Amino acid sequence: MKNKTARLRELISKEAVMMPGVPNAAMARQVEQVGFEAVYISGAGMANATAGVPDIGLLTLTEVTQLASYIANAVKIPAIVDADTGFGGAENVARTIQDHLPLPAVRVAEARSRHAALAASGFQKGFA
Repeated sequence: MKNKTARLRELISKEAVMMPGVPNAAMARQVEQVGFEAVYISGAGMANATAGVPDIGLLTLTEVTQLASYIANAVKIPAIVDADTGFGGAENVARTIQDHLPLPAVRVAEARSRHAALAASGFQKGFA
């Protein structure tokens, strides 16, 4: 079987890919079981369902990384994680991509979410 990155590239090279958004690993498994080929790890879902807080930047990068690693590890299909606005300025965006999207808890396994959706917004949640 191809690794998740190769599989995601193959999927998006052909057409648009439907990716249901999930807040946790149990929902990701259900998405996989019904036949979807990829899953979207929702930032709002993680904030709302896991921490019970609104999606206004209250989860830290470390928390999002941990939660996303649980989800990515639970399924064999590729996952894209909502990395919000990158958790700060340009330096934080670079760190988000370099240090956290390989998901340290999953580095040794092929099952990882190395894909992120970054919001192109002038508003940085939680940062003044």
